[in-house]
Amino acid sequence: MCIRDRQEVDAEIAMGIDTPIPKDFSGGYTHQRHKQNFFVAQKAGVLYQVLNDEKYAKYIRDMLFQYEAMYKDLPLHPQERSYSRGKLFWQCLNDSNWLFYMSQAYDAIYDYLSAEERETLETNLFRPFADFISLENPQFFNRVHNHSTWGIAAVGMIGLVMNDEELIQRALYGIEDDGRYVTEARLRKMLTHEIDLIEERITRDKHPNKMFFSFANTVATIDFAKKYKGHGWVGIKYQIEPDQDYNEIILHLRFKENDARLQQETPVSYTHLRDHETSL
Repeated sequence: MCIRDRQEVDAEIAMGIDTPIPKDFSGGYTHQRHKQNFFVAQKAGVLYQVLNDEKYAKYIRDMLFQYEAMYKDLPLHPQERSYSRGKLFWQCLNDSNWLFYMSQAYDAIYDYLSAEERETLETNLFRPFADFISLENPQFFNRVHNHSTWGIAAVGMIGLVMNDEELIQRALYGIEDDGRYVTEARLRKMLTHEIDLIEERITRDKHPNKMFFSFANTVATIDFAKKYKGHGWVGIKYQIEPDQDYNEIILHLRFKENDARLQQETPVSYTHLRDHETSL
């Protein structure tokens, strides 16, 4: 972060926030304006962290709430050239760029915002945005392609900021065909995926005596209205001899806490349990 970046952000603050209704391809005003917004917001977040100057946090907050008010009723972008049209931009690639940078800006001011402000932004803006570029556009999100890498990174990053385990797992393991993530089948897929990576990176030829294991969990925490109780699956896949097949321990957990963050921490705290069905 240099003096020139600070001057750029200060100039944008003085000019005022503009979040126009999207209509243009790359190079047009609305495209460039939304692109400039996410670049400047990320820089403002860094400035707030370094200088502790509230004007940068307020600028990001006000911009995010303008997007929150817009996004709730925002249709697909009017330009129809792309196989995966965005909302703010003509393609999901650029929407993913927006979320990638804005998640960093949001993280920088997370503690500056009230709990109610965070709930509003996450419910009306960030979670719907992440769902749009992933669940609503699997032809974009589930590809092995450099464009899709932006979408995966964006969903994972906002998941980390929001402490949303489901979004993090979506970024790591992709989208399930049935749209469900908190299942035994999903957990087994995660365990096998991690073992496959280990065996690919630590070859048996060089490490014939090593025993491998993987640990994973997938959880759905209590919703904001506390209508749906949380539950999850946790498991470990391991060897007790280098040349043996893998063993598995799979647990299904039902959460008793009434706080989502406590529920997310529970699988790590209770991995010593061996019951198949456990209430926590």
